[in-house]
Amino acid sequence: MAVTGTEIITTASSLTEGDTVDNTNGLIWINECIILDLAKVAKAEATASISATEDTFTDLPSDFLEMYEIMESGKTYPYWGQKYGAFYDGLYDIRNGQIRFPKTATFTIYYYKIPAALSALSSTIPTNDRFKYVIAIWVAKRHKFYYDENSQGAKDMMAQYTYWRDRVAAELGALRPTTTSPKTVRKQAWR
Repeated sequence: MAVTGTEIITTASSLTEGDTVDNTNGLIWINECIILDLAKVAKAEATASISATEDTFTDLPSDFLEMYEIMESGKTYPYWGQKYGAFYDGLYDIRNGQIRFPKTATFTIYYYKIPAALSALSSTIPTNDRFKYVIAIWVAKRHKFYYDENSQGAKDMMAQYTYWRDRVAAELGALRPTTTSPKTVRKQAWR
């Protein structure tokens, strides 16, 4: 089930001990959490097709954060290998938002993207639904801090936020495949 900004605000308001989080600040704080803190942890997935020319840098998508797999067009197995490295002898190189390959081909890159900001509270949160409570804690913490910079409640909520963010991220990490297609290795039993 997709989570909206309105649901996050409702959950956050239930955590503020009787206060109500206003929609304007709530939207700002939701975006702050998603883009500034959860972008690397939430790992929203995306794909892009790259038409590479031999040893020429090609722009990566503007929302590119981190790559986890490359597939060469027409191949059924991942494009493995090291980055070019110090001596430029690997299979790909990423620098300054661009990528290059040592041959001309079309590649599909599977990557984690920077989530897009919400434009309205009715929009769907661009992260896994498991982060609903985590984002709500962030919004409630920001609400408490907004009205009292020395709030012990805000400090306590930051500790809760960090705990739940890391726990949800670990759960999602355990569920994520390491490649786009499952791999099995068959080994003869040692005798």
